[in-house]
Amino acid sequence: MPLVKLDNVSKIYSIENASVTALDNITLSIESGSFISVIGKSGAGKTTLLRIINRIEKPDTGTISYERSVKTGTIFQEPRLIRTKTVEKNLKLALCREKDNDEKKRLIDETLEMTGLEHFRKAYPFQLSGGMAQRVALGRALCRKPELLLMDEPFGSLDAITRKNLQQELTSIYRSRAITIIFITHDVTEAIMLSERILVMNKGRITDNIAVDLPRERNENDRDFINIRKKLYELII
Repeated sequence: MPLVKLDNVSKIYSIENASVTALDNITLSIESGSFISVIGKSGAGKTTLLRIINRIEKPDTGTISYERSVKTGTIFQEPRLIRTKTVEKNLKLALCREKDNDEKKRLIDETLEMTGLEHFRKAYPFQLSGGMAQRVALGRALCRKPELLLMDEPFGSLDAITRKNLQQELTSIYRSRAITIIFITHDVTEAIMLSERILVMNKGRITDNIAVDLPRERNENDRDFINIRKKLYELII
């Protein structure tokens, strides 16, 4: 059984007395250990799909089922850190259900090392660059040891160099942990660089499901990479 399965899921919003279909009869299986990117134009339904999977919203029709009780972590485009708390304390917020203080400290130390934030544990959000703040957000999601990581354009507001560095870090984390990732992005190159499968959405529907059968490490100048990118641009347009 897949980790998460959606069967004929639809979601309709009422906006100014008009009905807007955000998801239209979505059927999708998400296998454990997969890295799936979701691309498409603004308003295609990408974020609504993520919110349904994350159980923030309920579908109007259809069903969503889980193989078991799945621990999730979520990262948004903005870091959404608590400005009055240090990096260490922002991470600690994610571990509020952990009763063992020694284990809590171990998880925080491990996360700070993994995200390269060891020397910033006492820093406040206003003292961090955009890339550092997003590292804290990534660490906050990961320190709970989630099985399913949901990412809504997490690198979209970062400069190109920082974005590439975080892509490499995310790839390393994905390859070293038994984790499933669903990653929303507008960047076709980013989707190919990171994922094993790419879903193309349009008007609330999944219109294409593209396998990315490329070895790691990936080079965007390789012929196969270029061919997949060309195909995806044609599908989006």
